[in-house]
Amino acid sequence: MRFPASLCALALIASACTATEPLKYVRANSDYAKPGAAVELQYAFSSVPSAAGSSTLSLRLQPKSAVDKMTVNVVGGEGVSVTKDASMAVSKLTATQVKEHKVGIGPIANGRHYINVFVETETGGQRLMRAFAIPVQVGDVQEALNKPAVQRDAEGKPIIELPAERR
Repeated sequence: MRFPASLCALALIASACTATEPLKYVRANSDYAKPGAAVELQYAFSSVPSAAGSSTLSLRLQPKSAVDKMTVNVVGGEGVSVTKDASMAVSKLTATQVKEHKVGIGPIANGRHYINVFVETETGGQRLMRAFAIPVQVGDVQEALNKPAVQRDAEGKPIIELPAERR
């Protein structure tokens, strides 16, 4: 009877190894929450963005009160592009409903870039708009931080080299 027990244990380990982890969402603008904002936004990336490949940005939007219509537009900033499903529009949401939207992104270059999310809600003819900036770190952070040491003169002042032309 040891054989079936070890077979069950092996199957359990295999299923744990193949299971995908749920995305870890981050609240946009967690340090500053505008009290009159119409929606709350959370986001997560399916993989670490790299200049060599694409990733998926998952958005969770929840209105703070019931809305008749909500429109979402996602725009890539310098260094990152939105590759698919940049817009979404939904009607009749309650304050407890969470809408999820997935957007394909394609980083172009290493560095810190931003994806802009514009959310417009309409209730009873009144429109509210909110803009969010989602930071995207492409490539190694340490690589960006490793700057050459500043040369200093005998008094300790920095030496700034400028290109010179001979006349």
